[in-house]
Formats: sequence, structure tokens, C-alpha cells
Amino acid sequence: KTLRVINNLRHLDVGIPITFQQYQKSGADTVVERLVNRHLHFLACRLCEFLKMKPNRVLIHWACCKVRRTVQLPAEVVRDSIQKKMCKCAGISYVEVAQVAYDVGRKDLATMLLDEEPSPREQIKLLMKMGCNDHALAKAIEAGDTDWIYLVLLHLMREFNLEPGPRGRPNQEGAKMFVQMIKDRPIACDLFVQYARAQDLKLLLFFYHYTQNNVELARMTIHEAYKQKSPSEMAEILKETQVLLADAKHESGFYAKATEEQIKLLAMGELESLTQGEHAHKPLSDIIFQLIENGHMNKALKLKSDFKVPDKRFWWLKLKALAAAGKWNELDKFSKEKRSPIGYEPFVQTCLEYGRKAEARKFCSEKIDKPSVRSEYFMKMEDWQAATENAILAKDVKLLKELIPKTKDLPSLSQQIQAALQQLE
Repeated sequence: KTLRVINNLRHLDVGIPITFQQYQKSGADTVVERLVNRHLHFLACRLCEFLKMKPNRVLIHWACCKVRRTVQLPAEVVRDSIQKKMCKCAGISYVEVAQVAYDVGRKDLATMLLDEEPSPREQIKLLMKMGCNDHALAKAIEAGDTDWIYLVLLHLMREFNLEPGPRGRPNQEGAKMFVQMIKDRPIACDLFVQYARAQDLKLLLFFYHYTQNNVELARMTIHEAYKQKSPSEMAEILKETQVLLADAKHESGFYAKATEEQIKLLAMGELESLTQGEHAHKPLSDIIFQLIENGHMNKALKLKSDFKVPDKRFWWLKLKALAAAGKWNELDKFSKEKRSPIGYEPFVQTCLEYGRKAEARKFCSEKIDKPSVRSEYFMKMEDWQAATENAILAKDVKLLKELIPKTKDLPSLSQQIQAALQQLE
């Protein structure tokens, strides 16, 4: 095999009179390299095939030469010719060939060749170098690698002079071009928003303005409003928020209602003294809770009326506020005002949370109708006598079985439970 190689190299058309020792010392790779440098690509490929070597290096060199020699041919013709040869080698890189095409002024051919490149990394790097930023971003998204998408986005921001820094408003023209490039690509938009939210809020504001995303703009103005110390300044900014939300009614109902409530609250100057100036930074529910806790019930009822707070919501707030203030007598009176829209289990549960077993027992005995529910609450209070009586009354086998280990030191209750179980089973 070696002799056949040496004989072919000594042929007049090749002219490499190499000895056996020289071939052994230099190796096949060097011989192939010398053939490539002499542009003897066909012989180099045959030699690689004969020696079972990969012809990648030979084909890449041949393709580079073809690009340089076929400047007048259409890009599609050159691309097809190169692809026909190189497609036989799986995983072969087109980057070097594309670079040559770009260097000789054939950017269209370079882009076509890069479409065949198997490595997204090399593909994207050269596309950015060539100024094909839109194509680079598309390839990064297609590759699904967030690191490369971020790399292209940061490259674009440098290109359009949009890097974060103390520069005031972003470059208007550059920002428009940048937003135009990414606005129809959801993944790129999402990653840009994450980056801008952490690094450059002014650019993010411009992005939302340009894409007419009024809901996100409103969210940003709300955040800005809550940074203000003065209620009047906060109200002014929230009024801007209202205007933005009015243009997006179908998707901003909750935000519009909450903003309207907050502006009304800020206009109520008397709340400042009643809440120690905290009303500007609290939602309506928290203000009502604080007013009830501090004993300003009439003011809380006025807010309920003005803001049309639902009965269920108000009862929950009043229950929690009275319990937090330790006003148990008032809580008892409150439970008797009218039929509770939230039921009476929350009263029992709240009393237990604050360790008030006596109040919990009273609510449980007087207000809870279902014996099984009463039994469960009496178990939480460790009132085994009442728990057993209600479990027997409810004929609940599961509850009775749960009570067996709890009453093992109480013989009379254990006997009652066993007797009840025998009857039920």
C-alpha cells in the first residue's frame, strides 16, 4: 500500500519524489497537506479514500479555492456545487469556506454556506461578524440556547448603541431598529425583558411604549408610584396608570379597579392620621383591617360602603382584625349581628389559632350544626368527652376509630366508643 502511494507521488504530473524512509517519517497527513497546497485536490481525495482517512481538510481547501475562482458565477450555482461534494462528509464545517466568501465580497454566498454549517456556535459568530444580525438571532433561537440568544441580543445592543449606562434616554433610532428586529420573536422578547428589567428600565420603558404594551407600562408606573413618599405625587403617577389601563380594558380589569381604589384612598386625607401615614402604601383590605384593629369601626364601615366591599370579604377582615386586637367580647357580639356569610367555622378556627379554647368551645357548641364537624374541632381542643359524644351522634365510624388511641386512659369513654362501633358495624 505504501509503495503504491509513493509511486503515485513520483508521477510526472505530481512531482513529489519521496523515499520510503521520508514517507514513513513525515506520515500520510503531511503528504496530503502537500498535495492540497499544490491544488491537487482530486489526488488528495483519492489518497484519503485509499488510506481510509477523512477528506474534510482537502474538501474545505478545495471549496475555498472554488469560491475565489468563481466570483462571476451565481451564488446558488457555487453553493450547490460545493454542497454536492461536501455533503458526503458528515459534520464537515462550512465556516472557513463562508469566511472566504465573505472576504471576497460575496456575502450572499457566505450566508447560504452558513445555512449548511452544523455548529450553531460557529454559525452565529460568523453571522454577527458579517453584520447579518437578524439571521444570527434567528439561528440562535432555532438552536434553543439562551446563552447564544443573549449573546446576539447584547451584540445588537452594542451595534445600536443601547448598552446600559448613565446616558439618559436610549438612542431613539437605534432603539426603534432593535425593537423592530425582536418584537415578532417571543423568546427574544422575553429574554430581553428579563435583562432590561434588571439592567436598564429606561430601555424597557421604551420597548413597552414602542410595542404598545399598555398593561406592562401600567405595571411599571405602579412600581414607580410606590417609590414616592408623598401621597399626592403617588396619586399623580397612578392617574397616568389609569389612562394606560383604559386603553387595554379587556386585559386589565383587575389592575384598573385596584388603581381606582388606590387613588380614592390617597385622596382621603383623614386616613393619614388614622393609619400613621401608612395608607399610601397599603391596599384597601389592609387599611380596613388596620382601622378595625385600632377601633375605628365607623371609618371601616364607611370604606366598606364607599368601595362596595363584599360582605364575605368584610366579615373575614373584621374577624381577623378583632382577633388580632384581642377583642373577644366584640367578636362574640359580631357573631350575633346576623347570619354569618362566611359560616362559623372560621370563628372557631381563629379562636384556636390564638389559643382561646373557651371562645372556640362556645362558638363550636352554639354555631356549628354538624356533629361530625363539632367532633373534629373538639378533638383539636382535646375535649375528648365532647368529641366522643358528637362522633356518636354523627354515627361517624372514622372519627370514633381516631378517638380510640386518644381515650385509652379514659375507660368510660373507651367503653362508649366500643359500644357505638359495635352497633354501627
